[in-house]
Amino acid sequence: QFYDNGFPHQYSIDISAGAIEFMKRRNCSLRPEMQWLVGDVTQLPRELEAGTFDLIIEKSTLDALFCSDQSARDVACCLHEAHRLLSSGGVFLSVSMHTEKVMLRWLRHRAFGWRGKCVTIESKPEGRPTATSERPRRINKHYAYICTTNPTRREASGEAWKALHDRVASHPDDPISDCQDSSQESLGDSDEDA
Repeated sequence: QFYDNGFPHQYSIDISAGAIEFMKRRNCSLRPEMQWLVGDVTQLPRELEAGTFDLIIEKSTLDALFCSDQSARDVACCLHEAHRLLSSGGVFLSVSMHTEKVMLRWLRHRAFGWRGKCVTIESKPEGRPTATSERPRRINKHYAYICTTNPTRREASGEAWKALHDRVASHPDDPISDCQDSSQESLGDSDEDA
């Protein structure tokens, strides 16, 4: 929908060559300016230049990475790639099923220096009451984490990234704790922080 609403310069990236080929064929005539790349979000192609993206959106990619055998390494590297590609003042939008308790320990990390907010997205109840139940099924919650690069902390994040990288390289499946190398600042709740 972004393309159709006047934002034709965009890249869509997936690790699956089959998915990229399918989407490319499906959109080639309707959306000819869209770029389709096969890529691993933990190590994106260097043809994607640092600091050139104003907006990066990921939807449940981090959720999948949290399930990998090397989750700490994969999540850290994915966030580092997003940080690398974002322009000064650029926005990283992550839509996740994970709560703030899980996500903020990563998004607050000094290696990224982001500021922003979390918005809870509640869906309508799934299904209708059944003969055996008076209540509809549970309400699914998703969370949108809206993170903006902080130009004043961008340079300082280099040393913090090296420390985080070294840690996850030696402990790739060990999640970081709530306070380990995380900024004490919250992503915040106010619109000023976004």
